[in-house]
Amino acid sequence: RKIPGIVSVVLNQLRQKTEIPMAGLVAAGTPIEPVSQAELVDVPPSMFQDGKTFALKVKGESMKDEGILPGDLVIVRKQDTAKNGQTVVALVNQEATIKVYYKKERHIELRPANDTMQPIMVHPSDEFQIEGLVIGVIRHCAR
Repeated sequence: RKIPGIVSVVLNQLRQKTEIPMAGLVAAGTPIEPVSQAELVDVPPSMFQDGKTFALKVKGESMKDEGILPGDLVIVRKQDTAKNGQTVVALVNQEATIKVYYKKERHIELRPANDTMQPIMVHPSDEFQIEGLVIGVIRHCAR
């Protein structure tokens, strides 16, 4: 039996998948070093952007108020710039972290989404690079 309209479109999209590379772990807490792995992750086609997308597994709870929890996979679009208020994956002194980005006059502030944790202040003397923007979250729910 055919399912009409939008339901049919959604079901077809769910059947399709695209593989993106799993780049390792990212801290939602204290920064940790990225881990290089050869694993691939299935994502909906809408999250795939011409080889500019990768996945990271979240470790820590600093982004929980944005709905990013330990064990989640964040889907990241590679780019090296961000606007204030965007959630980024960044390297700070060679360590990866996921935080909300704010550029201030004399430093960059990487804010957690958890009131019990402090922001990371990035000063001009620090090594800093934005690896990409978080564009999605995948969570496996236990039954």
